[in-house]
Amino acid sequence: MNFLGHLLATHPHPLRSIGNLAGDMIRNRELPDLAPAVMEGVMIHRAIDTFTDAHPEIRQLVGQLRPVHGKYAPVAVDVILDFILTTDWEHHAAMTFEDFSGWVYFIVDEHSNQLPDRVRPRVQGMRKHQWLDQYRTKAGIYNVLQRLDQRARFPSRFAEGLADLDQHYPALRQGLRSFYPDLRAFTRHLIDQAQ
Repeated sequence: MNFLGHLLATHPHPLRSIGNLAGDMIRNRELPDLAPAVMEGVMIHRAIDTFTDAHPEIRQLVGQLRPVHGKYAPVAVDVILDFILTTDWEHHAAMTFEDFSGWVYFIVDEHSNQLPDRVRPRVQGMRKHQWLDQYRTKAGIYNVLQRLDQRARFPSRFAEGLADLDQHYPALRQGLRSFYPDLRAFTRHLIDQAQ
């Protein structure tokens, strides 16, 4: 899962969610300087990544996209599943997408000061440009995939992700419907253990 799937999994915990949001950006040596709940969010982010990569539904979807995206297939699946999450939102969330994204932008405004100085501008920029809204349209997902293409060190073909979306949509949607309740239960367990 990419940002949206991660954040929905830790809603409604603000400090854990800000840590979860910045999970890929935080270095291990920065962990001791974080507030405990923010550090828990970072660790939850990493656990979500491990859980997702090992889940049979996700492994199957990655296998379908591997011929086009090679080693970057897991990243392509993550981004595409965030788009599918928005199109199937009512199946996965009790609140509207608008209310949820407003909550995320609020926690960024309120709690990004909990993050390391070098990370804060990136997270605030994501909020400023309302990046969650990118996941709601094919044009937005195409922009996300193009940015990933520009940053990739090896040939990735991320920009072909829209063709993957069209070709594999039923399997991707069903895969998300099977996987996401497992992820939510896993995340709730992690949060319960931390409390």
